[in-house]
This record gives sequence, structure tokens and C-alpha cells, in this order.
Amino acid sequence: MSFNSFGNLLKVTTYGESHGTAIGGVIDGFPAGLTLDFDAIQNELNRRKPGQSKIVTQRKEPDTVEFLSGIFEGKTTGTSIGFIIKNTNQKSKDYNHNTNIYRPSHADYTYDKKFGTRDYRGGGRSSARETANWVVAGALAKQLIANININAFTSSVGDIFLDKPYQELDFTKTENNIVRCPDETTAEKMITRIKEIRKEGDTIGGTVTCVLQNVPVGLGEPVFDKLHAELGKAMLSINAVKGFEYGSGFWKLRATDDVARSLTQSEQAVFAYRFDWDELPTIQDLNYADLLGAGHAMELLFLFPAAMEQTLVSKFVIGDGAEAADRLSQQMRNYWAAFAYTGDPNLGLPAPQPTWPAWQAADNVERFLILDSDNHQGIVSSTAALTLNGLLAKLEQDPRFDLMGRCQALYGLTYRNGDGIDPAAWQTFAAGQCLDRDYQTVTQLLERQQF
Repeated sequence: MSFNSFGNLLKVTTYGESHGTAIGGVIDGFPAGLTLDFDAIQNELNRRKPGQSKIVTQRKEPDTVEFLSGIFEGKTTGTSIGFIIKNTNQKSKDYNHNTNIYRPSHADYTYDKKFGTRDYRGGGRSSARETANWVVAGALAKQLIANININAFTSSVGDIFLDKPYQELDFTKTENNIVRCPDETTAEKMITRIKEIRKEGDTIGGTVTCVLQNVPVGLGEPVFDKLHAELGKAMLSINAVKGFEYGSGFWKLRATDDVARSLTQSEQAVFAYRFDWDELPTIQDLNYADLLGAGHAMELLFLFPAAMEQTLVSKFVIGDGAEAADRLSQQMRNYWAAFAYTGDPNLGLPAPQPTWPAWQAADNVERFLILDSDNHQGIVSSTAALTLNGLLAKLEQDPRFDLMGRCQALYGLTYRNGDGIDPAAWQTFAAGQCLDRDYQTVTQLLERQQF
């Protein structure tokens, strides 16, 4: 087996299995003369070790590191730093019942087919036990780059999100609770939710956010060794990690309000909207309003009258509906033109046209503009939160959805990003019949129109 090393300027090579005698590693590239804080290293290991609270695995492992080389009288020597963490909780017999049975979601089967052997004791080399080695190497590296501030914290559990910008957080409070969220109120909600899920015999996903400050310019390379590429490789090597975000890469999994809230950290005003126009007729018993609704990117047609006329008005929209769509189109073009020219969609608007408030108004209330024709609600300001889980909750209660419709809706809303939905929300749809279906299976079922 190869590929047991990670890093460039500093390189760590690790060894060991989950229930073997020990795990450990060798760190190369560490300069000489750095005085090490061994208590800080052990503290990092203590933060990682299992069995710390009732919301994590109860397996006990003290995780005490012993350095074998590269350190003399508390200082690095410039040679390879070797270390070992002895496994004190091996208990291989706990896995005897798995001797001839592959464990779901483990590497047993892959090992058997790839190498012709398998370690049924807790995942062997692929076990998350391996991450203790990374913690030791990371703890050493942190002392080498002490001028860079690194703060990681739990920012979501299921559909519970810490929505405060990181500038408003007190990172000293991160360790004050067992879920390691620096906001006490949100932390309590997260803990309660985890306990509920544990009682059901299930697990729940979440998000860890890391903020790095004072990072020097020039780290990484232009193509394959980009900083975020290397970070992604490292983080996605952790067994439990199924997604990695650098910057705001996951914003599509959340809602307009989350995006706007993040953008307000810039110096520019933010203007958010929701497009609600869906005035389409029923033709030959086909309700186009239900079929198309306020379709994705449909608002773009309203910014180009000729395209709207050829695509919508001439084929579907008639009478008062067409006139109302034209008025909405004109109002939207006024907003867009004013914003493009001045940075403020309200400057130079005709007097009757509603004001589009900035997202973060003077009274500290987050607002967005609903765009609809005056045949319905018209153009109005709203403070209602827009969240994916909120939409799912509404669909759950919608009497127009039958069994097929619920699964179709869930599939449509989560295509390619279903991991962004709380597992409990999946369970509520179609009495659980949409749960754990891969998209190929769902597609086939939809094509057959049966479950």
C-alpha cells in the first residue's frame, strides 16, 4: 500500500491500524531550534479523543503521544520527528462477529478485493483512528506558524445553522460546550437535536467552519497544488467529511437569505429578491401555472421584452395577464437599469414604483423584494426567511401532493445536492419511501410512475 504521506514543505508519513499495537508517524522538513509546548500538543489530542460526551462515540482511548526522535531537550533538532500512539483499547474480540461479514460503510469489502486481505477490526488502516496521527502533526505545525490564527467550530447540525458572521463570534467560547459551537443559544439547540436523533438510533450530519487569519500571500501553486486544492484533499481524507467548501462554495445548498447575509460583510449594499410571477393558463386540461410556475431564471425573460413576448405572451399569456406581465417587466427593467447605472435600484424610479430596500436596513431588519404582477400580490417588501428546509416543510403539508408527487418534489429540489437536507426532512416525505434512494433508482421509479 502506498499513499501514506501528505504535505510538501512539511511531510507526514503515518502507520498503524485501528486495533493494532500502535499508530504513529514520521514528520520530515521540520526546522531545528523550535521550543515545543508538549501540553498544547496533548491538549489537541484530548480534544480529538472519543468518549468525551454523550453525543459522541463512547469508545475510550486516552491517545497519549510519545516522541521517538527529532526532539532533544524540548527543542526540534531538524531531523525526522518520529512519534507513536499506543492503542490501549484494542479489544479485537469485539469484532469477532464480523469475521465473515462485511461491515456496511466500511472498507472491508474494498480491502478484500483490492489487496486480497481484510482487517475486520474496526476498519483497520482506513479507520478514523488514523486521524490521531494527523492531530499530532497538525499540533506541531501550528506551533511553527503561531502567527496564523486558526479557529474551527461547529456551524450547523442538521437544519440548525449558526447564522452569525464569524466577525461577531467569540472563539474563546468554542470549547465551553460539548458540540463546540461558540454561540451558546445555537449550541443548546444543536445538542438537543443530536440527543433526539440518538434516541431514534440514527445519526445526523453537520458543518464545521474554520476561519484562518493572517495567512501570508503566496501559499500554494497556480495549477494543481492550489491552496484550496490541498486543503480539500486533506479534509476530504477524513472519513466523515463528504463535502469541502472554500469561501462560499456551498451557498446553493442554502437560501437567498444566507447568501445575502454573507454579502453584507462587504462594503456594498445588497439587494435581494424573489420572483413569484406564475400567471399561466390552463390549456386542454394542462395547468401551465402548476407545471412551470415561477420557473428557474424565468425572470430573465422579463428583462428582455422581445424574448418575453415571443416565449410567453404570444403563446400563453392573454388579456389582463399580458398587460400585468408587461407592467411587471417595465418595473423590473427600471430596477435593473438603475442598479447597473448607480449601484442603487431605487435612484431615478418613477414615483409610483415601490422602493427596493437594502437587505440590511437601518433598523437592522433583513428584507428582500417580492416581484409579482399587480394581478396578484404585486411588488412588496418581505422579511420572511427563505430556507430549503422551510420549503420542504410546506411541501410536506401541501394536500395537492400524493405519494408520487412528494418523491418527485424531493427529487427535484435535491438533485445533485441532497446532502444539504436534514435527514429527518427526507424521512417525512412519502412515509420514508424517498429515503436513501439513489437518484438513478428514483429516476427509474418516476419514469414508471409507480412506487
